[in-house]
Amino acid sequence: MCPSHEPARMRQRVACCLVILVIVIPCAPLQEAAAIETIHGGLHYRESLFFGNFSIWGRSGQMAPEDVDYVEAMAQAGVKIIQATNWWSKWITNPVDIVYNETIRNWTIEAVDFGLGIGPVPSFEEPGASPPERLLNLSLVWGILLGDEEPAWTRYANIESELSPDVAKYADTYRAETGFELKPLLQMNATERWTAAEWYANKTIWVYNFLYDYVRSLAPQAKVIQSLFMPPVWGMVDDIAPPYEAKSDMLSADCYYAFDNPWLLYETIRRYRASCPDRPFLMTIWGTIWDFLNEAGDGLYYKIGSYEQIRRETWLSYVSGIAGLGFFDWAPQNNDSYDWRWGHDRTDLMGRRLFTYIDNLAGQLRWLPQLNSQPEVLVVGNGYQTGEPMLHVDHLRLFTEYDLVNQRCFAYSDLNLSKYSIILMTDRWHLNETVEKINDFVANGGNVIFLGGIRNEETPNVNRARYDIEKNLTELTYDGAMYLNISPGNLLRLDRSYNASFAEAYCLSTEGLTADHHIIANATLYDYGPAHAADGVPLVLYHNSSRPGSGWMLYCGPNHFSTKPNVTAETYDYDNEPEMRALYRRVVRSFARFLNITNSISSNDTENVLVTQGLVDDGLLAAGICNFNNETRTFNYTVDIARFGLPDGTYWVHSLDSNSSLGSHLAVNGTLRVPVSVVANGTRILYISQERPSPSFALDIFPHIPRPEDLPPLPGNDTTTTTTTSTSTTSTSTSTTTTTTSTVSEITTTAVSPTGGGGILLPTAIGAVAAVLVVVLVLRKRRGA
Repeated sequence: MCPSHEPARMRQRVACCLVILVIVIPCAPLQEAAAIETIHGGLHYRESLFFGNFSIWGRSGQMAPEDVDYVEAMAQAGVKIIQATNWWSKWITNPVDIVYNETIRNWTIEAVDFGLGIGPVPSFEEPGASPPERLLNLSLVWGILLGDEEPAWTRYANIESELSPDVAKYADTYRAETGFELKPLLQMNATERWTAAEWYANKTIWVYNFLYDYVRSLAPQAKVIQSLFMPPVWGMVDDIAPPYEAKSDMLSADCYYAFDNPWLLYETIRRYRASCPDRPFLMTIWGTIWDFLNEAGDGLYYKIGSYEQIRRETWLSYVSGIAGLGFFDWAPQNNDSYDWRWGHDRTDLMGRRLFTYIDNLAGQLRWLPQLNSQPEVLVVGNGYQTGEPMLHVDHLRLFTEYDLVNQRCFAYSDLNLSKYSIILMTDRWHLNETVEKINDFVANGGNVIFLGGIRNEETPNVNRARYDIEKNLTELTYDGAMYLNISPGNLLRLDRSYNASFAEAYCLSTEGLTADHHIIANATLYDYGPAHAADGVPLVLYHNSSRPGSGWMLYCGPNHFSTKPNVTAETYDYDNEPEMRALYRRVVRSFARFLNITNSISSNDTENVLVTQGLVDDGLLAAGICNFNNETRTFNYTVDIARFGLPDGTYWVHSLDSNSSLGSHLAVNGTLRVPVSVVANGTRILYISQERPSPSFALDIFPHIPRPEDLPPLPGNDTTTTTTTSTSTTSTSTSTTTTTTSTVSEITTTAVSPTGGGGILLPTAIGAVAAVLVVVLVLRKRRGA
């Protein structure tokens, strides 16, 4: 019988834990390891969670008294508990009400208290709702998550195509505060939309900061976690609730849709890491496989997943720099669309195999230090140069790693720009604060690229500041057939001219160019009448010669480009634009070569490959490589070791995923090159150091998919033997994994010694709890429980 039906026995089991803890833990050769956190959610009815590798367990909603017992027992055993609480409902639909309406503000507090399990049913709820039978002890809660899949209020309050009445009622307030009319976003020009986005963002952040302060007063010891989405999650473009302006101890998001585009997962993580570098970022990915179609007629939508998808997203999240990773495995049981359960609570074969699989992945992750990569490239903006919001930079195939922030964050946040070599500007409007920061960045040795021009005519600021490259110049627009004349002997060493039958380009006027402007290409127009030279240049470099230590600005004006015959604006491939993007890649790679930048910039061999690296210990560099192509890739992995403070000399490279050495390699002039092969959709994790690394464990990058016979018995199934399998720390280099089937009087576990020897090893303190609970379960069976 599961523990949820036996509160008395549950308490008895906890008491046993406290007694046996003193006896067992000192005997178990446990090893603490620097590791990222692993998260699981849902109510915790099964002992299988105690045996697992998850270090954080999250839950929400009201609990029965026996559930409160269970949560408190886990907390006392060292498990980190996150309690989530939502504040919105049909009564509370937008944050503007909370700002201006004291009654609704009080309702919000009531909703938070009820969601935390410490308060009565909110006064605005309909009669009949059940109050909590027992209150949760917040002093045992490690973290409190405010909200879920935010900004939640946009689910109720439409502001895009029309204004919901509960937003429209603030038209007079909005006019008084901004001077503009409150309209749907789709009916606004650039200035109006920017003003509206700022207004909505300010109100939302006020609410979340208010809630942060309130929850902090309830549980001073708990970490308050905000769940506020920024682009590109779920196709969002504007920051309705900018996380970098919210009070928080940690940040959290869900990203379930990377199976179509794995770069989405990378960009989501790097946006949070770049925007909020001082706060850990937790994320939940798919951990669910649904292999059936909905026949119940209830309109539910089922997404087909796979073990391969879960594996790839797990390692992609790790090498992208995630601080905590969770797996969403809430799914129907036994193909019944009305019987939904968490993975650990499912009794069907698919659910049990899935939970074992993600638990094995969690065990691997918890052995690893967090990989803090240091990209040389920062992408700023949402990419309007391509004619529509460019939610994913990866389609340009320009970089192997990069950080991202939107322009609002760049302009108003205190970002550390010194770690970047190149900033890529991708918006068609620029705030004065952005211009000032970019000019300072370049003056101090940084470099910047303007893709698709600057488009100053659409800026929200009427009196816009000017970049150094465009001072005293006018930006011109050309639309039609064009010939790009690459200047002979240009500084970027471009050597190809382009004849485009259809082109749209922005150019800096030739009148006003100085000796500090270095023309890379002129433009000849031949669409209307005789061919004639354009009055502006579409490709130009700028360097302030009076400041030798300053960096370079590159203006790249082509916005649409096709060399195919007879292409027109009506037949142009705006979605893919392969020729324009090929031109971008050629220009940017030439610029990087000119600047002697080796990290982060893709080559022909590394397109669609993520290559990220960072120091994990003194003199120890870790590199994560993900191949997003469905074929094996072999290329020279190149890293600028000088960026990490490492000297030239001999370096040893050890592959954790194969637990084998890739040999020694010589770093010359600050650059190390190592031949690397990565299988289709595969991942490599390398340790690089001057001393030959000899890790005591390896990673199962392609973990075994559990077979039915690998699974432990279901809880409550009394048998004469107990078999518990845990392959999450299995070394691929030594045969140290042991699976033992024993009598009821023995402890059974699967473990790996970090030194390659035998013995019991579980990843962290959870392993100690697991070892204790094995004994407890055995004692229960001996008593006939």
